[in-house]
Amino acid sequence: MNRKDRKPTGDPKEEHQEGSTAITLETHVDEIVERYPKAAGWLVQHGVICVACGEPFWGTLGELMERKAIRNPEKIVKDLNRSLSYP
Repeated sequence: MNRKDRKPTGDPKEEHQEGSTAITLETHVDEIVERYPKAAGWLVQHGVICVACGEPFWGTLGELMERKAIRNPEKIVKDLNRSLSYP
């Protein structure tokens, strides 16, 4: 399934100001890179390399963090959303 075929989950916890959607562990990395370009740099600064050779990791942020053995992924996602002005 390509990213254009994906539908929002409708989870009210993901809905935020101006109809935007916060990043979750289930958000696909290619969508993060496309919708929030600054997020890729933020993630790299926090040890989550999400782009290689100019291409984003194919899969969810949670899958990437699991593959990289990132500790406390929920906190990283919460801090990332905060840095993007999501509560």
